Amino acid sequence: MLAGCGAINDFKEKNSGFIAGMPNPWTAIDEKKASEAAGFAFVLPENADKGNFRMMKMSNMVEMNFSMPGAECTARTMPSKKMEDISGMYYDWDIEKKGAVFGFSGEERFTKEGNKYIFSGIWHNKGKGRTYSLSCVCDNADKGQSCNAAMAKGIAAVVFANAAE
Repeated sequence: MLAGCGAINDFKEKNSGFIAGMPNPWTAIDEKKASEAAGFAFVLPENADKGNFRMMKMSNMVEMNFSMPGAECTARTMPSKKMEDISGMYYDWDIEKKGAVFGFSGEERFTKEGNKYIFSGIWHNKGKGRTYSLSCVCDNADKGQSCNAAMAKGIAAVVFANAAE
């Protein structure tokens, strides 16, 4: 029966300016607020081209997005009792390795999509009660080598250097 279709059209006409949906859970913050929320110096790598920070208040997740030569990266951290996938990266991974990631229990994942290489590392520091993730989408020009370099530089240089203290 098609009687209901008219009601839908009437609703659309009366509410043409109305958009239903969920509000954006992310709030833009600065580096200082990101570090305070993370509980450690959560700062951009020195060789990052650009970056921004934001927070999802309902989970206390802090996020940093930044560019490095050949790679776009996202670092996240949030309080948690156990490791959770907080990366926001939903791919059919070609390689998934569970074990030690930066000295903590975690998982590394790697795949290729089109002309991009994608890497994601997730780990949990039980003593700190925090989960961390660092993900990079890298150019194909160097067959994914920038993903390895970006990850290493991002971790070692800045992103989570103070998290283990």
